[in-house]
Amino acid sequence: MPEQLSQDTPLPGSRHTQAGGVQTQYQWRAAERMVHGDLQFTPLAEGLPGYVHGGALSAIADEAMGLACWCEGHCAPGAQVNVTFLQPVRAGDHGQVHASLVETVGRKLHCQAEIRMGDRVVARATGIFVSVPLQDPAQFAGWPGLARFRK
Repeated sequence: MPEQLSQDTPLPGSRHTQAGGVQTQYQWRAAERMVHGDLQFTPLAEGLPGYVHGGALSAIADEAMGLACWCEGHCAPGAQVNVTFLQPVRAGDHGQVHASLVETVGRKLHCQAEIRMGDRVVARATGIFVSVPLQDPAQFAGWPGLARFRK
């Protein structure tokens, strides 16, 4: 079984979400075995004027679930991500994302995520990620827990 990160750790966001008008700050919460992220949506994340594009919300859910896989000891690209949008999000809103790995079946990793604006759940996501060998650790320089993959 892969080694999970055993301590609370700040996590990197990707250039894809930052370029999409979302400012993120992620953290692995080891005791909960969950990724928590603080989100700030800028006007660059708009789809309809004044509202965040669903693609930005989907990217956040995908990224947070992928980070949960990483923190649980897996290098795992997404194979399938399903997002249900429950309420619209206004550009400029602050929110949170929570994501976790809920089940491992062979190399398939089943994940879930929830995006909230305060006490409102605005989107829920599920995903299947596939654990693969880490080919080039140098590409992940600075990522927490990288030493786990160099055994």
